[in-house]
Amino acid sequence: MKYIFPFSIFLILIWTIIYDRITYHPTDRQLIILISKLKVISDSVDNINNGGCGFFALYLSDYLDKVNIQYDIVYVRDQDNEDNQYYIPNHVIIELKNPKIFIDSRGIFNKSYVYLYGTNLSFHSKMELKELLTCKGWNNEFHRSDTTKIKSLLWVN
Repeated sequence: MKYIFPFSIFLILIWTIIYDRITYHPTDRQLIILISKLKVISDSVDNINNGGCGFFALYLSDYLDKVNIQYDIVYVRDQDNEDNQYYIPNHVIIELKNPKIFIDSRGIFNKSYVYLYGTNLSFHSKMELKELLTCKGWNNEFHRSDTTKIKSLLWVN
């Protein structure tokens, strides 16, 4: 009877490991690879956060889909403008679901950093982001010709 308790803990531990693998949380190795890619992109693509953050978020979401990591696409704005989904946000970032962290081309951050761009966060689909990227009004300091460089640096085809 005294061995039932440790065995039940063992079963719970095994279930946790299996569930963790099923839900596709990034491993430490995947995060290290991602951080190294972010550094290369940040160093080699000019003005990426001045009009290119949406493209970066789109291509990063493609990469995360490839490696089975769950995420959300987040628009950061100063005020709520849900009436107009084509209103250009201040910033577009990716939020990993677990661990709950935010990513842009500069790296991995917590929510405090995100609030530097605005306090209204809204979650959107990849299709909505693709539609938004066709709108006029993005900062023109980023050269759209650099999108192929972002794709290749993230190894997204």
